[in-house]
Amino acid sequence: MPDNQKYGKLKRTQCSQCNAKLTGQRTRFCSDTCSSLFDAERSRIKYDLLRSHIKDKECISCGDTYTPRTFNQVCCSKNCRSVLTAKQRREKRAEKELLISKKNLNFQQYTQMERCRC
Repeated sequence: MPDNQKYGKLKRTQCSQCNAKLTGQRTRFCSDTCSSLFDAERSRIKYDLLRSHIKDKECISCGDTYTPRTFNQVCCSKNCRSVLTAKQRREKRAEKELLISKKNLNFQQYTQMERCRC
C-alpha cells in the first residue's frame, strides 16, 4: 500500500483553498484564513441557492412587495418590523387591560394570577 494512502482515502498534500503545501498536522487547509474563506464562500453559495427558491412576498406592515432573505421573514425592513412589533405590544397590552377590567382586578392581583396558572 502506498504511503500517501490510508484506509482507502488519498491523503491530501495541498490546501483546498489556495493549493499551498500542507504542513504539520494540517489535513485540509494550510491556515485558519483559508478555512474561513472557504466557509464564507460555501455559505454564500448555499444562501444564493436558497434565495433563488423563495418567492416574493407582500410586507404585512406596509404592503410593499419584497424578496425575503429567509422563509420566515414577514416584513420588508427593520423599520417595518419595529412598527409591527409595537402594534402587537399595544394589542397585547389592551387585551390585558380588558381582562383586568372584566374581572375587576387590580394590577397586583392580575400579576399574581399570571404567576400561578394552576
